[in-house]
Amino acid sequence: MYWVAFKDKRSTPYRVDAPQQYLSDRAIERRARYNIPITPQDFPVNPAYIYNLSKLVNSVSYTSKWLNGAVVEIQDKKAVKQIQRMPYIKKVVPISKTNSNRKTSQEKFRTKKIPDAVNDFDGFYGTAAHQIKMLEGETLHHAGYRGKGMRVAIMDGGFINVDQLEVFRRLFENGQILDTHDFVDGDKHVYAHGTHGTNVFSIMGGYIPGVYVGAAPEAEYLLFRTENGASETPLEEFNWIAAIEYSDSAGVDVVNTSLGYSVYDDETMSYTYRDMDGETAYITQAVDIASGKGMLIATSAGNKGDSKWNYITAPADADSSLTVGSVTSRRRFSSFSSHGPTFDKRIKPNICGQGTATAYVNMFDKRSRGNGTSYSTPLVAGLTACLWQANRSLPPQAIIRAIEQSGSNAQTPDADVGYGIANFQAANELLNPQSAKMLSQHITGFSFEHTIDQQLFYYESKQSGSLVIEVKDLYGKVVERQQRSVEKGVEYIFTFKKNYPAGFYHVLVYNDKGLRNTVEMVN
Repeated sequence: MYWVAFKDKRSTPYRVDAPQQYLSDRAIERRARYNIPITPQDFPVNPAYIYNLSKLVNSVSYTSKWLNGAVVEIQDKKAVKQIQRMPYIKKVVPISKTNSNRKTSQEKFRTKKIPDAVNDFDGFYGTAAHQIKMLEGETLHHAGYRGKGMRVAIMDGGFINVDQLEVFRRLFENGQILDTHDFVDGDKHVYAHGTHGTNVFSIMGGYIPGVYVGAAPEAEYLLFRTENGASETPLEEFNWIAAIEYSDSAGVDVVNTSLGYSVYDDETMSYTYRDMDGETAYITQAVDIASGKGMLIATSAGNKGDSKWNYITAPADADSSLTVGSVTSRRRFSSFSSHGPTFDKRIKPNICGQGTATAYVNMFDKRSRGNGTSYSTPLVAGLTACLWQANRSLPPQAIIRAIEQSGSNAQTPDADVGYGIANFQAANELLNPQSAKMLSQHITGFSFEHTIDQQLFYYESKQSGSLVIEVKDLYGKVVERQQRSVEKGVEYIFTFKKNYPAGFYHVLVYNDKGLRNTVEMVN
């Protein structure tokens, strides 16, 4: 299998002013809601390129409009050279070899010995009570926000028996499972493969009051199999990319990805920590594009914390992702949870939820517990869908920032737990204009002071050099920017006039090395 990337989309039959040719109504509606422009990136791959390519390959599996290329099967290596000579071909890259020796372990699906858990049980959530309440998720549920009207896609390795289990019966009866697709085998049959996705799905959508209730029991779901448990190759990244573009068309709001990629069966295809820079991995690129289209992507940090790799795995390094780490039921860092930061020193994970001894319902309809950021992620993703339901007019990055700034470690984010354990009650209050207040924070040397007519921004420099401070609105637009030279140990005051519209803003600080921190303010 090969990834064939094209140089351009020249002579395409598609037009920006006729998006109905290539985007669904829901995808167009989402772009309009968040003022996202339709660009040639949204155009399908040039049909002429695919037609010419199909003459030289054994088959075309699928295309990617966002990365502008195609996944193809090629048995004759001479054909590879022919394709490379085409004028519109950017590169041809092998992504799966049928004769590779499988050496990697499926660590992202592993379950380690489970320590004693806090067995908080109540008459509604059942065994899920503690993990929901730890994140103050029940406050959203009690207010009527249980995910209704939100579309959630789950990318995983399969959802065996989901169509037969009692914990999902209500979802089928209410028509909440909208679609399924197997991007590994190319069909719709996702209920015959893999237990991992079943466990993950129960954490989000499970519903038997008094026995087990998940984080977003009223959301609509699309179940996608992108992971092949029998191998570990970059092809699985492209399965995911096909699924995320499908999700865009289907009008998906939130995506749960309890998967991660670093080491492959063929070591020549593996990533290094240097590649965890938010730009290199194919799947990471796709996460950022998807976020730019108005979707919120929750991804697991990885389970490499006590292994040789140690760091987060792709796409957890994506700048726009809500990357989720793990804590125990007693609010302590889980030793297996992958560490940040990204290679370019950004804070990851963003937030944490319970991933040690997490309660779920297994393929036999029995309540069980397991370990992994695979389980903390759907917990956070489900409650994020509820939070977004309560604040529907806001774009995804505003939701993520609110979750970060209401975390237990918001004032001192680090490379283990990020901004800490999520608090969805606090995040909702932060996003609610009636209760929003100025955030007086001290994060790595800088803080705010609020006056009637201005914001004062204090910064004590840790080194001499140049400093850039940007104020961005919820849509990412820079409303004010200041740059000046600073000296080590000197405190500087930046004054921002309050002449831009009332609302919620991000303040980003960059130094010479590109290190960045973010705080929030309400104008």
